[in-house]
Amino acid sequence: MNKIEKPLKELHNVEVLLQAITIYRRHFIELFTPLLVSSMLTGLTFSVALTHTSLTTTIPIESDLNILISRMKTFFAITLLAVIISWILNMSAGGIVVKYTSNLLEEKNLNFIDAFKTIIKKLPTLLATSIISGLLIAIGFTILIVPGIIFSIMFFLFIPTIVIEGGGVIPSLKRSRKLVTKRWMKTFGLMLILTALIWVASFTSGFISGIIQSFLDGAISYINFLFSSIISALIAPIYFISLTLYYYSMIIKEQNLPQPPIIMPQETKYCIQCGARISIKANFCPICGAKQFQNIN
Repeated sequence: MNKIEKPLKELHNVEVLLQAITIYRRHFIELFTPLLVSSMLTGLTFSVALTHTSLTTTIPIESDLNILISRMKTFFAITLLAVIISWILNMSAGGIVVKYTSNLLEEKNLNFIDAFKTIIKKLPTLLATSIISGLLIAIGFTILIVPGIIFSIMFFLFIPTIVIEGGGVIPSLKRSRKLVTKRWMKTFGLMLILTALIWVASFTSGFISGIIQSFLDGAISYINFLFSSIISALIAPIYFISLTLYYYSMIIKEQNLPQPPIIMPQETKYCIQCGARISIKANFCPICGAKQFQNIN
């Protein structure tokens, strides 16, 4: 069996997906379990929310409009709570998968409990960063779509930057942007592929849920959410494993990019207008744009 290790070169998107599938296959239980638990709890939460907040119950004509308003408030409040719980569960499970995959690639201790504890500590940062990036992406799509796509690409790697590097909210967003620099289209391509996988899983689980729902009703309908949760959880780990591999691939890219030349003190002069230290060969100051008429060491 070939050893799983960190990428030694920048990976193509297809290589990222193939390696993610290989890692997932070899460590299926460890990587599938967090997403399965998250998906099942999410499905159960929405099931309970929808069951107990139905707006279709007939309201007597003589009843006051306040009853309908109260029922709508309850519906939206419980639905919002279910969405928040789902978001927290998914972010936690995804972070655990990223951490476990990182430990696997770094050849560190593969302790599931330690990965869980690490994510619990970093969960506030993950959630806060998710909110900020999500708002910026939503605003971008609302304004002109293209800015939303750009923000999506820029913040694509914020989860591994937080989980692996331990950065804060704003530093992690900046770090993600730096990592995908000069690989915008490549990142966009991988993002589309992974999003399509999630959509396929969602569509498949919804389709199967519909079939099950046609045969089961009442309390037994909770089985419907069990099957849909399992199907969704089967695909989700590939997204987070790929995210981790792509993070390491971008690290390699970053290391291989040509570095700007280091200007030694004897090779510099000062701008005659703003006083900035610039190359002795510069005809114009890169800071203020002033033309340099003489070299002042």
